[in-house]
Amino acid sequence: MAPETVTHVVVLDITDRDQGWRCRVDRWDPRGAGGELVRVSWNAERSQSPGYVAAAGGVVWVAAPLGYEHSRYLARTRASSDPMRICWTEGLPSGASLMMVALMPRAHALAEMRDGPKPDEAKRFDDRMAVFWPIPDPGRVRVCWTLEECDSALLEGRCAQINEDGPGMLDLLEDLGDATVAQRRQWDASRLPPSGHPPLESTAQRDFWEPLP
Repeated sequence: MAPETVTHVVVLDITDRDQGWRCRVDRWDPRGAGGELVRVSWNAERSQSPGYVAAAGGVVWVAAPLGYEHSRYLARTRASSDPMRICWTEGLPSGASLMMVALMPRAHALAEMRDGPKPDEAKRFDDRMAVFWPIPDPGRVRVCWTLEECDSALLEGRCAQINEDGPGMLDLLEDLGDATVAQRRQWDASRLPPSGHPPLESTAQRDFWEPLP
């Protein structure tokens, strides 16, 4: 899969459960109207290209042009009567496109979607399950799913099942082809350091811990 181009990127590294699920969040949001898009590589195992940043240890690689803010913080999802249920909500402007990535807790796999679109692809990353949802016009979207405990064999099977049943929404996202060397150098030079606070767009989750170092 070639790098995809979107207006917003949210990456959830889900770690453990404590009155909701705790996760490390990486996100890229435009600070203004701007016409350039964020590029996300799902299949890359590593990147030496200027301008690309590893999210959640490299589960995806992201390159953002001038005018984007990269935020990194800790969050906790809302508690649920079902301890194996995870929900995340995003409210984005009309015409936006979102790539949302979730890295499941260790020894857990996505079992069933309860709300929102099905994930498009899944993969094994560092003995954990990672999935992503490409959402071309999100508005306000709520994504909920349940987890199940799994061993290595079940994890592989769940990834394969998602990949076989994926809705193919990638066709709705625009791929502009490989970035030029000049673009990559510009992105690398203009990349902002991670901010020390959750962005205003993150409205549905409880973001209350100190920023990641």
